[in-house]
Amino acid sequence: MTLFPCAPLRPWVFRVLLLILGLGLYPDALLAATLTPQQERGKQIYFSGRDVNGEPIPAYFGFGGERLTISATTSNCASCHGYDGSGRPESGVVPANITWKFLTKAYGGQKHPPFNEESLKWFLLYGDYPGGGTADPSMPLYDLSEQALDDLVAFLKVLGEVAVPGVSDDTIRIGTLLAEEGPLAGMAASMRGVMRAYFSKINQQGGLYGRKLELVIYPGSQEKADAASIMSWIDRQEPFALLGAFLPGAEIELYSALYEKDISLIGPFSLFTQSSYSDNRNIFYLYPGLSEQLRALLRAVDKRIDTSNPRVALLYPQGHGLDRVIEDTARAVEKRGWRMVQKMTF
Repeated sequence: MTLFPCAPLRPWVFRVLLLILGLGLYPDALLAATLTPQQERGKQIYFSGRDVNGEPIPAYFGFGGERLTISATTSNCASCHGYDGSGRPESGVVPANITWKFLTKAYGGQKHPPFNEESLKWFLLYGDYPGGGTADPSMPLYDLSEQALDDLVAFLKVLGEVAVPGVSDDTIRIGTLLAEEGPLAGMAASMRGVMRAYFSKINQQGGLYGRKLELVIYPGSQEKADAASIMSWIDRQEPFALLGAFLPGAEIELYSALYEKDISLIGPFSLFTQSSYSDNRNIFYLYPGLSEQLRALLRAVDKRIDTSNPRVALLYPQGHGLDRVIEDTARAVEKRGWRMVQKMTF
């Protein structure tokens, strides 16, 4: 068994990246806007469904006596109305355009009088349109404080006019976190080569919405990667999204940094189980982590080796951030009633 399995970056991995790019971009250049602290708080509500303290906001489906209560983290505004607020049809539901210009216009396409700040706040809380009528049952209601309502409305006023980081009129900047130094440098170099070749192919075909894809590479080493250096690099490069990240020992810090920066990561492989980071909607791993692969190996051994009490030893390299993976595997061994003989490092 290879100790650092890393699936090749097949073309469909890149197609997933291009799909996410396509969901957030349009051919027209996006207008730049600097967000105020209040608008930043509203942005957090819009995209994450969390309040200023990071707590999930309650959301409700249904009107009247029986209502289904869920977390707004799984039904936030952006999940239906999109990055720019224009709304995209999904599963037969056609979300409304909720950009401020559209909400407040008094002509064409509206089945009710235009919104103002107060009527929009009332709608978010109770689902009542100005002038009468109620929202579609697919539209959740939110338990928002007065402060949160003010913050969200402030952000909606600039929604669709906020510049997307890493996107210019002619370029989309994609970052990768693959160590240039350390014992995994050779593997990382191969992965970067595949990315460059595929990006070159896309660019030769005209790019994406007329924009060329630019690859920027994190210059740190595996041993020295930490949250501070990763965030500093993200601040300097401002990538739109990240493709490929393999920094064993620094993944937990990486996840926190990406959550704070609201940047998406598509990685083919991770050492660690993703269940601990299920609240981070920005992270997409396409293959199981090493813990899952080792548990699958144990199941295969259980089925194919005729022994009632196998003895198990785990051999792994020291200093590669594998302690958590080894502990997970040891617990899985003991849960099966097997005998853990030894854990050895080299």
